[in-house]
Amino acid sequence: MRKYPRVSLLALAALAAFALSGCFAATPVEPPAPTASATPVFASEKEALAAATEAYAAYLAVSDQVGNDGGSGVDRLATFLSVQYFDEQERSYLALQSEGLRTSGRTTFEPPILQSVERIDRVAVISLYVCVDVTNVRIIDQAGADVTSAERPNRYPLVVELEATKADELRMTSSSPWTGESFCLIER
Repeated sequence: MRKYPRVSLLALAALAAFALSGCFAATPVEPPAPTASATPVFASEKEALAAATEAYAAYLAVSDQVGNDGGSGVDRLATFLSVQYFDEQERSYLALQSEGLRTSGRTTFEPPILQSVERIDRVAVISLYVCVDVTNVRIIDQAGADVTSAERPNRYPLVVELEATKADELRMTSSSPWTGESFCLIER
């Protein structure tokens, strides 16, 4: 029988214990590189308000065109609205069409007041207080007669919500009547 030197057996035992304990220096594993947090869609609330105001004005201009066309071409609004809100708006314009009505005139609004800007994941959610003025918008029937209700208010306080993943791609997700005290300026 062959004899191993005592030192070699001790070294082998120490090496085995060292290996089993996981203390060998394995190939270093790089920790994952930190991911850069997504930059905000807007640099400031002022920038968000300006972008939302511009997007809302563009929406109203196209909305007035669709109304003046008796509800036809409602698909023009798709670029301004979320999918869900577009469906709601489409139903309204289809009702206008089926009743043989159209609008005449242009909707205006007072400069909006920023309610909030929130960041949810990579989406900026902007809520505005908007006072819409339909004084110059009339409802016209098929015969060309003005059938606008005399009881219709000319100014509506609304809460409008828009979302964006890019500063130049805002889409309106809702527009609801404000139920508190009106923030619309007093009519002159």
